[in-house]
This record gives sequence, structure tokens and C-alpha cells, in this order.
Amino acid sequence: PAEWARFPAPDGPGETFANCLAAPAVLLQRFNGVVILADKPGGGFDSDDADLVMSVGDSGGVAVENRLLQDELMRAYFAVVGVLADAIEVKDPYTKGHCEMVARLSRRTAARLAADDDTLRSIALYGGLLHDIGKIGVSDGGLNKPGRLTPEEWVLMQSHVRIGRDLLAHVPALAGVSAVVMHHHERYDGG
Repeated sequence: PAEWARFPAPDGPGETFANCLAAPAVLLQRFNGVVILADKPGGGFDSDDADLVMSVGDSGGVAVENRLLQDELMRAYFAVVGVLADAIEVKDPYTKGHCEMVARLSRRTAARLAADDDTLRSIALYGGLLHDIGKIGVSDGGLNKPGRLTPEEWVLMQSHVRIGRDLLAHVPALAGVSAVVMHHHERYDGG
């Protein structure tokens, strides 16, 4: 056709097509490119081919859109983690900067132990950030008491690991982190 005259001529035989079919690629209701099929053996493309290409393009667009939405959901989950970590610091001034330091050290330890899996590193990072989240359920009098805690207050303070585990166990993206929170005061020998 005459409108093709504005395109550059092929440089060689590998750049020519006996036939071709082009369909728009639309992602998130925006034009993102073109899917091109060329050199169909046995002749030109028909309306069934066009329907198939459009269907494949639509399915691909849905898959990409779903992935983008999944990524957005995960960002929202972890924004909540940041808010929870901030809530710990408001409740217990001692933790100011402490949770970030524990998260940094936990992630570095996981890397040093060759925990290459991103999931393990995330668990270490978010476990570090949220290890004291259970302090939300501990009375302010025990958290901010000057001096030593009584044996009874100490038992209440120790309950923050169970409270934290129980809070996080209900969040699917943080379920693995709940075990870290539960055991963060245990020694290697289980003591």
C-alpha cells in the first residue's frame, strides 16, 4: 500500500515477510505496543488467526495487570509493616531506632548465612522490624518503669513475644515473620 512508502525498505531478505498480522498490546487500558506475527506457513492470516492473536494479547495483558496489582498489594502490606514498626516506637521510646538496627543486622546475618532466598531475607528484615510488636499489648507502666521490674512484671513483659506472634499470624504475608517474633528472645540452646 501507498502508506508503507514512508517506512524504510528492508536491508535484506531476512527482513521481508510473505504475510503478517499485527495486534495492539494494551495493558491497564493503555496502548503499550504491537504484537506482530509474520510468515505464516501455507498462506495468509485469516479472521480466526486475528481472533487468536487478540485473545493471546488480552490474556497477556491480564497477566501483566494482575502482576502489577499483586506488586501493589505487597507494597501496601509492607507499608503497614512500617506503620506497625512506628507504632512500636511510639509505645516504647526505648525502641527508637532499635527495630531498624535489628532489621539491618538480621538481614545482614541472613545474607552472611547464605540465605539467598529473598523470602528468607524478607523474613529476617521484617522480623527485625516487628520483633517487638507485641509490646503494643504490654502496659505502659511495665514498659516505661524506671528501675528493675518485679518478677510479676517481668513475666508480663515476656508475654510480648506471644502477643506479637498472635498479631502477625493473622496476616498472610507476615505469617513466616510471626515465628521470628515468637522466638526472638530465645537462646540458641532454647533457653
